[in-house]
Amino acid sequence: MLSTHYHAIVQGRSSNLSRAMQWFHSRYARAFNRQYGRFGSVFAERFQCRTVDEDGVFDRCGYVLANPVKAGLCDRIEHWPWSYSRFGPGVF
Repeated sequence: MLSTHYHAIVQGRSSNLSRAMQWFHSRYARAFNRQYGRFGSVFAERFQCRTVDEDGVFDRCGYVLANPVKAGLCDRIEHWPWSYSRFGPGVF
């Protein structure tokens, strides 16, 4: 995860997205806080959502994959531990 946020590409109905993100963040916060003896919110800000049309999905995926490299957290996309690209082509 990036130090202040994360990026995800999610397909679904926007009417359910807010509720799904609330559920995910609350579950994650409970597990994180339990593991590290903390309390309260893990993420300081509400999630942001942008609609991407079919033509833009490939570009957005490239942006998400390259983000840790651009942020200086790793030298290559394959070195980012949460990147699918480290598994090689054809895995997904």
